[in-house]
Amino acid sequence: MKKKVIRFVSAVFVSVLIYTPESGAQTWTNLGNGMSNGAVYALTFDTNGYICAGGDFTNAGGTSANHIAIWNGTSWTNLGQGLSSTVYALTVDTNGYICAGGDFTNAGGAAANRIARWNGNSWSNLGQGFSSTVYALTVDTNGYICAGGDFTNAGNVAVNHIAVWNGNSWSNLGDGLSSTVYALTVDMAGNLCAGGSFTNAGNASANYVAKWNGTSWTNLGQGGVSATVYALTVDMAGNLCAGGDFTNAGNAAANHIARWDGISWTNLGQGVSSTVYALTIDTNGALYAGGDFTNAGNMAANHIARWDGISWTNLGQGLSSTVYVLTVDTNWHLYAGGNFTNAGNMAANRMARWSILPAPTGVSASGGTYMDKVRVTWNAVTNAAGYQIWRYTGNHPGSASQIGSTTSMTATIYDDTSAITGTIYYYRVRSVNTYGTSALSYTDAGWKGIVYYTAVPAHYDGDIKTDPAVYRAADGTWYCAHSASGYVTVVVSNFGGYDWDPVPADYDGDGKTDPAVYRATDGTWHYMLSSAGYTTFAVNGFGGMDWIPTPDDYDGDQKSDPAVYRPADGAWHCALSAAGYATFVMNNFGGIGWTPVPADYDGDEKADPAVYNAADGAWIISCSSSGYALATISGFGGMGWIPVPADYDGDGKVDIAAYHAYDGVWYCALSGAGYATFVVNGFGGTGWTPVPADYDGDGKADPTLYRASDGLWNCASSANGYISQTISFGWQN
Repeated sequence: MKKKVIRFVSAVFVSVLIYTPESGAQTWTNLGNGMSNGAVYALTFDTNGYICAGGDFTNAGGTSANHIAIWNGTSWTNLGQGLSSTVYALTVDTNGYICAGGDFTNAGGAAANRIARWNGNSWSNLGQGFSSTVYALTVDTNGYICAGGDFTNAGNVAVNHIAVWNGNSWSNLGDGLSSTVYALTVDMAGNLCAGGSFTNAGNASANYVAKWNGTSWTNLGQGGVSATVYALTVDMAGNLCAGGDFTNAGNAAANHIARWDGISWTNLGQGVSSTVYALTIDTNGALYAGGDFTNAGNMAANHIARWDGISWTNLGQGLSSTVYVLTVDTNWHLYAGGNFTNAGNMAANRMARWSILPAPTGVSASGGTYMDKVRVTWNAVTNAAGYQIWRYTGNHPGSASQIGSTTSMTATIYDDTSAITGTIYYYRVRSVNTYGTSALSYTDAGWKGIVYYTAVPAHYDGDIKTDPAVYRAADGTWYCAHSASGYVTVVVSNFGGYDWDPVPADYDGDGKTDPAVYRATDGTWHYMLSSAGYTTFAVNGFGGMDWIPTPDDYDGDQKSDPAVYRPADGAWHCALSAAGYATFVMNNFGGIGWTPVPADYDGDEKADPAVYNAADGAWIISCSSSGYALATISGFGGMGWIPVPADYDGDGKVDIAAYHAYDGVWYCALSGAGYATFVVNGFGGTGWTPVPADYDGDGKADPTLYRASDGLWNCASSANGYISQTISFGWQN
């Protein structure tokens, strides 16, 4: 027997519940005896802050309740005689009345075709109602009730699966949708968004999701999603989140959940393992999903999970069966309704509540106040036993990783001494207790000292020695000490700026590194090609906000190829110069928490895609000489270690290496010595940026450091027995 698919939409909550048991305990509790004889498909809050549930039950907490009931914090009560059949959708109108949609044809003993309204004392219909089932309800920016479902008529008015009630009568929304609507929500621009099983909106193609702007329908990208949408919500950034049966969104892989930013679809990590029926957002901005799935990302998650912008987390042992609806109150409680009978280890008949541990508020990171650290502070959270501190760089929140922790509720200060001068960091904080972790807090930016210069050493003059060089983002100035001319400083002005990242490389293959910059906001690259008299060339739209630039010579033609890496899903795009700059794509190589470290590890003169994970020191290298087979190195680095791969032994192969900023330790696995580990102790420390390269021209990379605070370079020259030499070129903050 084919399973009947249902959907519902609940209203935004309007008040605070009158009880606040164990907020932050992160445990499941039931709501009395729940619903003993039928599933819950819809939830909303009334004007008292009480939660109202709708479904196919006829008993709530031992009390007769025909398909709808209210929980007042201690017990369930019915709403008069209730409805004659299943309720799939609930919302609250501008008068504070509860509106219900579903399969019923009678409300409180009076005719009401699939939709009815409760004023606190009695039921009334909304005109002649609908010709078939209502699955979704919401209220638009005009205060009108919007309904979606399986119907094609509202009274005598033709309305294809969607209609609006203006307080007196029903009207259509243009030509409507071509099939059933299961989800409705209103975005931050006031557009009505619909999801369902349709493939047309109005007269235009719209695969399973569409938007009504008040006068016409539009699709959300030409690809839309690949199968039915059952849930919609809008996150704190204004993105539309969709859940359902689909496995693709915008022609990219997206397992049952995806996000639309107004331009394109993106996945949420690896998504979930089966259908999503419910979505909601908490006050932290965390997204909760409920449905048929038992895995989220790489972890077990029984029918419910949380996405915090970086990773998926389960909610304890979850629920024992399908979740159909989710909503949150202002007391840090998440409510779930469905067909389950257990929540965690306790009996919970079709209704359960999860106590959310709040993320810290008031997160603040120092901006140039301290030369030796970035200080991060936040407000204490009740019931927290400690906190985790996370950070990321650039426009890449998906690459955030944990850098430290504190171990008491009142320990609300963290000093990031591993921060590198010249880098702006973005910090987030999690609350922690014995039950688990909160979502991540909102972000604040911080940096050490007053950052003006970024080290960009390379072979700018084409001789065999690397030239010390820096880039000043404030005005796009480059300073380079050419080794071939006795380290005379060459200056390039007005090439770059605050929103441009330096990406120097030999793009024209003449043996000289070309100054180049990349702008993440729109994926623009600018090069000053040395072989063309340093004329500027541009590449547009190759990359973007979620992409990290990773240029290198991937095809072995002696020209560096523009390339980008996306941490969200481990995608690599390389524009190969040897192939007329056709784009080579590698998918699912890396991901959240992995840093790109491409280099020629196998010595075939082609750069190999590679990634490093600071959490456990794992390296994965896709070796070009062996058909891009994967080589994995475990435990070489870890939290607090910075990857610094280079050819330290001069055998033509780049060696994996890591630098510990706290105490200046270098670990190098030398390929020429069977990958034996070479260790350098006490060379560096807080305030120094590692910039290894072959500065002395002997073919071996020299451990080298740059300190932005005073412009010092400290090089342990391999040609000079690794005796360190310190020099300043006057480039300092």
